[in-house]
Amino acid sequence: MNFLLEQMREPYGSRDGDMAERRRSGARGRPGHRDARTGQGGARKPTHEDGGAERISRARSAWNVRYRLLSVEDRPPLIHELLLEARIHDHDAYPVSKAAENAGVSVRHLHRLCMQHLGYPPGTVIDLARAVSISVDLTTTNDRLYEIARRHGFRRHSDMNRFFARFSAFSPRQFRLRSERPARSPGRAARPRLNATE
Repeated sequence: MNFLLEQMREPYGSRDGDMAERRRSGARGRPGHRDARTGQGGARKPTHEDGGAERISRARSAWNVRYRLLSVEDRPPLIHELLLEARIHDHDAYPVSKAAENAGVSVRHLHRLCMQHLGYPPGTVIDLARAVSISVDLTTTNDRLYEIARRHGFRRHSDMNRFFARFSAFSPRQFRLRSERPARSPGRAARPRLNATE
């Protein structure tokens, strides 16, 4: 307790170096933070060279486990129902409040259940089902992007591009091109060897 009181009594600059020296050097505000007006100060983001890891978004991490996450096998009844509704409403923006209302629970309770059993909030799960449905349409049909966007409830295909890239890291066009590529051949076929007797 005394340690905390001593820390509170210390002047701000004594913990992080001399504040006057920081002002002379041009740094403003707290160390490690940028001033919104000038953009000065703050620490730079860690890179791979520094040993820092690149943060992956929640949507991108959900995309990486999409088939396991959207599987309805061995799920509690409410989660099972949410996953089925997400698949049914994959053509439109299905709000979490409506999913909670249909399940007969509060939004907060549905969020708690999804985090406990799936590891992701219900909004991410519902959006993931929509993104997977878009990916199926991209790979199985030759429809134009704006037709697929309209079918999935987007007014413009640029909105669908941003939504889909949030999950898959590719635009719908790039995703379609990657899926159309034929599998790479293992190389030239080996020539048959001639026996020494031939």
